[in-house]
Amino acid sequence: MKVILQWRTLRPAAQHPEEGDLSAPRTAILGRGCFPLADNAREFSEGWSPELLAYAPEALVAPARTLKWLAAAVCAKKVFLPSVTDRVVALEGGEYGWLTDEDRETIRRAWRAPLFELRHGGLAASA
Repeated sequence: MKVILQWRTLRPAAQHPEEGDLSAPRTAILGRGCFPLADNAREFSEGWSPELLAYAPEALVAPARTLKWLAAAVCAKKVFLPSVTDRVVALEGGEYGWLTDEDRETIRRAWRAPLFELRHGGLAASA
C-alpha cells in the first residue's frame, strides 16, 4: 500500500498581521521511503537523533511502534523534541503496529499536539 500525505501552503491575497501564518508545518517523517516529500518535509531514520532535533519539526509522522517509545522517552526526559506543536500522525496497521488508549495519552502528554491516526482504512482524528 502506498500512502501520500501532503500539506499545501495556503497564502491569502492579503494577510493581516494579527492573523497566523497559514503555511504548512515543517514535518519530520520517521522512516525511509514512505512518502513523496514536499518542500516542508524531511525523512529521518526511525527514532530520535541530533539531526531531528536540529531540524525542529512542527509536525511528526511515524509508525505507531516508533511513536510509542519516542513519546515515552520524551515524557521520561530521556530525549528532547520540544518543537512538535502542530500535529502528530501515527501510521497504524501491519508492520506499523497499533496504538492503545494508554499510548495515545502518552503521546498527548509528550507533545500536547493533535494526534491523528492513519490506518489502512483511512484517517482517524483523536482528540
